[in-house]
Amino acid sequence: MSVKIVFYLKMMSRLRSLVKAIKSSLLHYLRQLDEDKLLRQLAEECLSATGQEILQSNLPLTQKLTKFLREGLNEQAQRLIFVLDDFKANLELRTDGSAVLKPEAVAVLISLLKAITQSRLPHRIIITSRYDFLLPELNQRFHREQLAALSGTDLQKKCNRLVSFAPGSEIDRELQLKALVTSAGNPRLLEWLNKVLKVQQVGKIQILEQVEKTTQEFRESILAEELLNRQPIKLQRMLGFSLVYKLPVPQSAIEVLCPKTFDVNSYISRAVALGLLECIHSQEETLYYVSRILKPLLHLIYLSKPCL
Repeated sequence: MSVKIVFYLKMMSRLRSLVKAIKSSLLHYLRQLDEDKLLRQLAEECLSATGQEILQSNLPLTQKLTKFLREGLNEQAQRLIFVLDDFKANLELRTDGSAVLKPEAVAVLISLLKAITQSRLPHRIIITSRYDFLLPELNQRFHREQLAALSGTDLQKKCNRLVSFAPGSEIDRELQLKALVTSAGNPRLLEWLNKVLKVQQVGKIQILEQVEKTTQEFRESILAEELLNRQPIKLQRMLGFSLVYKLPVPQSAIEVLCPKTFDVNSYISRAVALGLLECIHSQEETLYYVSRILKPLLHLIYLSKPCL
């Protein structure tokens, strides 16, 4: 039996049709993969004495979950759907734009996937994530599905969560509509344009016109190029220098690569605001990495533009 894993772009409303199609199903929404949290949630929903006994046993996690899915459910016909929503919490992002599972999440996910397979029952896992990732141990069992462009209610809900497009936004209405048309319902492009619309002195109308001329498939690349070309050469070179790092780094690591004439602090602030530099916030510090879509552009800039 194949385990079906669908990678959605944070569109939980699309799950309803799947749930309706599976009788006697029970959804378990999880964000951060954690063994204790998973077992606790299963125990809270379990009305079966046998199921409670299995969950409290000393069996290894894979065996425990397998036995629970076979013998410990509330009803014999019951099937579970594990919804791992906003899966980014379980991923580490690399500077090349790829994502890998955090070590602590690997064992739990593998155990859950193996348990579903070994139970030989049609339980399912649905992962919603804007980032794809590989799990070599079970990758052949994955089914990936990317949603089509947003429209109608889904598009409106997305816009309501973005400052530049939300009702009451200070952004000029005509500019809003032009950006919305340019996005063509692409949620990632919409999120990027949301950032751009908030930045001053960036030539928004001209950028949108250039992006809109391009086929939808390449609009993110053109947006990156247009934004990058409008930045100071020193900012561009700072981004180019930062490509040397393969993992997100603190600001101090970027500063040591740049000449003293570079205003690194303001360059970083502007690059982050425009989506040219990604950041990861933690309790200790903020880490930065260059958006992967910029890499081919930055290599050209690094080689072709002098900087004093």
